[in-house]
Amino acid sequence: MNNNKKHTICLNQTMCWNADVSLNTFLFSEFVCLLAYYNGVISTNELIYSNSFIVIQLYEYFIWKGYNNRLVSQFSFITILLQPVFIMMFIKKTAIKQYLLAAYGMALIGLFIYKPWSKIDFSMTPASNGHLAWNWMKYPVTIILIYLAFYIVSAVISNHQIWRSGFLIALIAITFYNYNTTNTFGSMWCWFANVAAFYWLYLIARKNKLLCLKPTAK
Repeated sequence: MNNNKKHTICLNQTMCWNADVSLNTFLFSEFVCLLAYYNGVISTNELIYSNSFIVIQLYEYFIWKGYNNRLVSQFSFITILLQPVFIMMFIKKTAIKQYLLAAYGMALIGLFIYKPWSKIDFSMTPASNGHLAWNWMKYPVTIILIYLAFYIVSAVISNHQIWRSGFLIALIAITFYNYNTTNTFGSMWCWFANVAAFYWLYLIARKNKLLCLKPTAK
């Protein structure tokens, strides 16, 4: 009871990021994502994976507004654990996909043996950089690297254009840097959600021939 109260009081202190930023990012990115899917510029797998990023902004909005910190944090934790699985869905070779899924499943079992569900600090609190620290992701660097390894290996094997664009490299670099410095881990993903949304708008405009681009005269 007192613990939840402490989190609520802390979250009411609006810092450089707040409820409005999180909600606006979620609404804008989600709308554009669905519009991109409707226009056929992203696949079903891309829709699912992209939403695993976008929905984090909605979770953080609930935290900033003082809703049930523990429950929202649990949903956030599950979403983060599912992201490598969503990437594995891009892999076309069934045998490799099944092997990676089995390996990741074993890794998750090991994770919960190391720290049972009941021992996880399901809370999010503002960090020194103004973003929300994901206290449920406080694990040794080795475990975080194993998680990121599944991310990278699955992405490389899938050979999808998203990963060839350098998106993954930038994401991993910023994620690991923030984890080491402020434990905010991936709560700066609002930047990626917005960048992705503008990229989808570009793809939609190009597909529907809305761009007034004229060839350069020689």
